[in-house]
Amino acid sequence: EIDDAVVNDEGLKWLLFGKPQQQNLKIAEVNARNIKLESKNIGISAFDARIGIGKDGHWQKINLESAEKKLSMELQPMAESVQFTLTAGSYPIPFGSALVIEDLHAKGVESSGELAVTEFSGHPYGGVLSGNARLKWGASWSLNGELNARQIDAARLAPGLMEEGKLDGKALYS
Repeated sequence: EIDDAVVNDEGLKWLLFGKPQQQNLKIAEVNARNIKLESKNIGISAFDARIGIGKDGHWQKINLESAEKKLSMELQPMAESVQFTLTAGSYPIPFGSALVIEDLHAKGVESSGELAVTEFSGHPYGGVLSGNARLKWGASWSLNGELNARQIDAARLAPGLMEEGKLDGKALYS
């Protein structure tokens, strides 16, 4: 049981991709509450975690839930990467956007230097937004993917520019 811990970028990398050093120590599960992540690259609120650990000392599954119970994520190891599933009741899009997506569901894989969201869907402005994304970081950053929008309320999307109507569309971005 762990309460009120702080994890930095180096600690997060070690937790996800590190190799157990102590062979005699056997732990089956770790339960953590009110964990804070101090990261230069990821901004999330405090969360609770339930970590299942295999007989070899490697984690087998991590379930995360935000302290306010609005976001949950399941992580599973996959060779040199981590597979994830994310669910959020309401999720503000990062990178300075004012867009909030309701009922967000996403799946993907995180590996060293890359986050590939293989599929996502959610409900902004009364419609449906789905697609995929690939974020790469390192010496330079890049983001690309595909968006599909259906039945987006035009008046809510662009108030003052449109009074009514529904928008559908498809876009590739980079």
